[in-house]
Amino acid sequence: KRVDDGNPLILRDYDRCIFCYRCTRICNELEQAHAIAPGGRGFDSRITTFGEMPLQESPCTFCGQCINTCPTGALADLPRVGKAKASEIEKSVNTTCPYCGTGCTLNLDVAKGHVVGVRPDFGSPVSRGSLCVKGQFGWEFIQDEGRLKTPLVRRGGKGGRLEPASWD
Repeated sequence: KRVDDGNPLILRDYDRCIFCYRCTRICNELEQAHAIAPGGRGFDSRITTFGEMPLQESPCTFCGQCINTCPTGALADLPRVGKAKASEIEKSVNTTCPYCGTGCTLNLDVAKGHVVGVRPDFGSPVSRGSLCVKGQFGWEFIQDEGRLKTPLVRRGGKGGRLEPASWD
């Protein structure tokens, strides 16, 4: 059953779930978020949020660890869905997250010349494969048409025009 709770980041399609409980263990034991848990008994067993609440109202920090550990795609990176198939990924670029000074490293997956998703760098001594919500899901700004691609300098004082400048 696909859960549509309005959250824009994590696709939950429990028809694909094999009840390996990897997602609940990483959420509860490693991340200490306690956002998702097994629910029901017997044939009614399922993965759910505590209290069956929407993910956004749960203690979920949207770190994406449940997505990274899910072997079947029952949990998926919603912004990445439909961007490219795994076979279309041309390269993976290792880089540093731009959002804070921690220096977490991550891998940007590129297909057809565009970034289509992020994967944590599990070999990183800084983040050890764990990213925050910004690092995991905040990659779409890279292709934004309004993004500055060159430095600008204001010429003519306070009310002057911004003009392109060299990086030097």
